[in-house]
Amino acid sequence: VGQAGPTFIPMSSRTLDIARVNGVPAGQWRGEGDSISEEAITFQQVQLSAKGVSTLVKMSWEFAEDTDLNASAFVNQQIAQSLALAIDTAALYGDPGASGDAEEPQGIKTHSGILTATSVGTPTNYDDFVDAVYDLRDVNQEGNAIIYSPRDARTLAKLKTGLSGDQTTLVPPAEWTNLQRLTTNQIATNEGAGTDESSAFLGDWSQFLWGQRSSLSLTLDQRYADTGEIGIVAQIRCDFELARDNAFLVMSGITAA
Repeated sequence: VGQAGPTFIPMSSRTLDIARVNGVPAGQWRGEGDSISEEAITFQQVQLSAKGVSTLVKMSWEFAEDTDLNASAFVNQQIAQSLALAIDTAALYGDPGASGDAEEPQGIKTHSGILTATSVGTPTNYDDFVDAVYDLRDVNQEGNAIIYSPRDARTLAKLKTGLSGDQTTLVPPAEWTNLQRLTTNQIATNEGAGTDESSAFLGDWSQFLWGQRSSLSLTLDQRYADTGEIGIVAQIRCDFELARDNAFLVMSGITAA
């Protein structure tokens, strides 16, 4: 998600009130000397509330002492990647009410105002993805990136022309190639009644507001000293909000052959 171009907002305290636009004036043509009718622009105040995602890992003192700096950096990198995947999941699917975890941020899929395309099925061409691009354009939004599963990326990469006996790879349309295409294994491929479905997230990711209270912090924890181990606690505090719900379209029911 962080690579798709979200808008990062520094948070100087635990909460931050921000305004988002729910309705915009249409504008009007008038003749010389005609009065200008009043129009409304609708704002909504929403609040970013910093939520912490963390992990605790252990290692022996011997490992910590005997490995070189590169190994230590590798461990830190793996921890950071783990938290990044957890953030991806929350940003896409987070549903605090359903999970019972009030500290999980709300993800794109659980916002009521997003656009949707359901029952996509197994792609045999790019039509459903082209339709998604134009569905956003129908509401004056322009998607810049799509996030989808590696399984579905493989399916699309292997599409053929469909001509009998022709194994030539299908040339994708500009509406697809102009998108930044990102994959993450945090998009499940066991959704739906058949437990073989996935989703894809298309949108103008500048409308995804990422409130950042603190970046990755690593702290040594000595609670395991009696077993000759040390702990590493890692944490990131952030929250998410959409500037405009209809800047995002979630495709669901995608299957593979």
